[in-house]
Amino acid sequence: MTILQKAFELIYVNGYQTTSIDNIIATTQATKGAFYYHFKTKDEMGFAIINEVMKPTLISSFIEPLQQITMLPV
Repeated sequence: MTILQKAFELIYVNGYQTTSIDNIIATTQATKGAFYYHFKTKDEMGFAIINEVMKPTLISSFIEPLQQITMLPV
């Protein structure tokens, strides 16, 4: 499981403001250096969660089915 996936789970359960970088690091067993190598800030990680974890699910669950409906012959 990646840092982003675990961070998403923690944020989903506890909320964004309540979930700290230290919580994420402790849960993923990543080092603080590894976290900051990938993300400069918690907000940057939050945007990565939206783009890499949430966006693909939203597209496949909502956008693509709606696009298929609009392509149906009338």
